[in-house]
Amino acid sequence: GEVPLAAQNPIPAINAVNVAVGTNLSWVSGGGTVDGYKVFFGTDVDATNLVNGTIQTGTMYDHPTSLLYNTLYYWKIVPFNTYGDAINCPVWQFTTLADPTITTYPYVQNFDAVTAPTLPLGWATLNVNADTYTWETYAGNAHSEPNSARIRYNATVAMDDWLFTPPMQLTLNTFYQAMFYFRSNSATYPEALTVCWGTEPTAAAMTNVLLDLPAITNTVYALADPLFQVPTTGVYYIGFHGHSPADMFYLYMDSFSINSIVETLNPPTNLAVEVVNNTTARLTWSAPTRELLSYKVYRDGAV
Repeated sequence: GEVPLAAQNPIPAINAVNVAVGTNLSWVSGGGTVDGYKVFFGTDVDATNLVNGTIQTGTMYDHPTSLLYNTLYYWKIVPFNTYGDAINCPVWQFTTLADPTITTYPYVQNFDAVTAPTLPLGWATLNVNADTYTWETYAGNAHSEPNSARIRYNATVAMDDWLFTPPMQLTLNTFYQAMFYFRSNSATYPEALTVCWGTEPTAAAMTNVLLDLPAITNTVYALADPLFQVPTTGVYYIGFHGHSPADMFYLYMDSFSINSIVETLNPPTNLAVEVVNNTTARLTWSAPTRELLSYKVYRDGAV
């Protein structure tokens, strides 16, 4: 018997840059009988200080925590069988992207500055159903030309794919408004989209629903503009979950933005007092230029 050949076709690709910190490692068999794969992964050139020989039966490794931004990583896959380990297994490397955290608002992303199907830096996908298709940019059917973001159908497998924003620094006691446009490709094939927010770009962390659109049939872009607040100051993500049944068509999203909503104080003006008699005074003022339910009038600090 013979040992298997070295693994091939690494993803992230050899010397890849701007790799998402939530990336998985995947590869394909180089040939021969394979019983499993030993995974080596780290920031040292030997690729051992993070993962040192963890065994995988499949051809993908999902690191349990997010990687560091702007960091060079090394990794190696060693296939093995009952006759031993593969030989001449190369060490691959890639570099994660710089910190893309959004800290100033409004933030706008219309997907038009990239070459389709590439996503903008900081945006990430999660292909939960592990099929061939996931979110991508597309040069067409755009709300703002030339690109849109879309996810396509699978003829036999239900859609289960996430598109995540970059990390966003959000503040307690502040309202945020997310805005985006959405459409289907055909009214005959309804699409399903749920928009959530959470603390990590994972399906499990997307616990707060912003908007649920279970049957999208509009073929002209419609606007969604949900408001939300976060429970504590910190880093959050918005996730677009495409989950249409199998054999639908295309689901599109475009012209995303998020802004902090700061209430502008606009008090009454031209306050005046007219003395009517020894016990009565008439108060008048000009109403502010916004709708109000009522006024509270205070005297000596009390209503």
